[in-house]
Amino acid sequence: MKNIVTIGGGNGSPVINEALLRSGKVKFIDTITAVFDTGGATGRRRTDSRGQELAYSDPMRNMLSLANPKQRQTPQYKALVKLMTSRSWGKVLGQEIFAHFHKDGDGFDNVQNQLSELTGIKFLGRVIPSTTCSTNIVFKTKSGRIYTGENQLDDHSMSKDTIEKMWLEKKCNAYEEAVKAIKNASIVIFSCGSLHGSVLCNLLPKGIKEALKSSKARIYAITNLVSTRNETNNYTPFDFVNIIREYSDISPTALIVPAISRTKFEAKFPEVANLYQLDNSHFLGWEEEELVRFTKTSGVKVIKHHATKIIETKENEKTIRHDPIKLAKTFKEIL
Repeated sequence: MKNIVTIGGGNGSPVINEALLRSGKVKFIDTITAVFDTGGATGRRRTDSRGQELAYSDPMRNMLSLANPKQRQTPQYKALVKLMTSRSWGKVLGQEIFAHFHKDGDGFDNVQNQLSELTGIKFLGRVIPSTTCSTNIVFKTKSGRIYTGENQLDDHSMSKDTIEKMWLEKKCNAYEEAVKAIKNASIVIFSCGSLHGSVLCNLLPKGIKEALKSSKARIYAITNLVSTRNETNNYTPFDFVNIIREYSDISPTALIVPAISRTKFEAKFPEVANLYQLDNSHFLGWEEEELVRFTKTSGVKVIKHHATKIIETKENEKTIRHDPIKLAKTFKEIL
């Protein structure tokens, strides 16, 4: 049986976890997640704890994504999601539950076990923090400005002052279980999501990069579907590979990219493309000629998926997302 590790957070990693479990080829996932969020309710919690508490937002979303796909339509799962995401007086109930059941030294095992026992939901994997050290990301932009905190990353998402370098405010060691999971992995998947705030930040704790370099795992990276102005504006496949190499000292085995190019997407969905352009964003897809040139010169394989979908939000806006059911078909072929 293959040992699968996903690395990421935000909205991206949960979709990847769900797709892997729906592929029918994966029975268990170690999902390594960031604990550096400083925005919204999470930021207020961490401020109130004077920086001693980890961020629970990404671990919570990743944990919910590990639920057995056969139980996702059950009243128990729906109730669990509603419970964990409920808000009151500026607080998220799920984060209160994490704070109550989280024990130092066990990652989030106790939280997961308590929730499983309470609801009867079986989690087909475990959530592992990249570090149990409470710290923040710091990033420097091309203009030389330095910002601290993931909320600053989001606040400047439409800035032309792109990120040049990122590090941790306080040096931290990687969580031992995260290191073990990577070393024992058969496949490691860098999830989509905020490139710096959800994915690459997990590589900053001391020991993660070394584990990746010593691992014999195949490394896959799933590119984002849309750009972020201060992170991935006009990114090419070469850019994705180069930044992964910069932070991990390894090269991915393959990039998993949308089958539809930017030109074809904008022609097919002009209204959606225009909405994203208003936010200085664009669809991240590439022409066949560029992908062929990339494969020949980089030595990195390209795997195309047909999982791009348009969904309508509660605010009647159209958003581009990965379809986990269609993405599962891609993973089924890979695995």
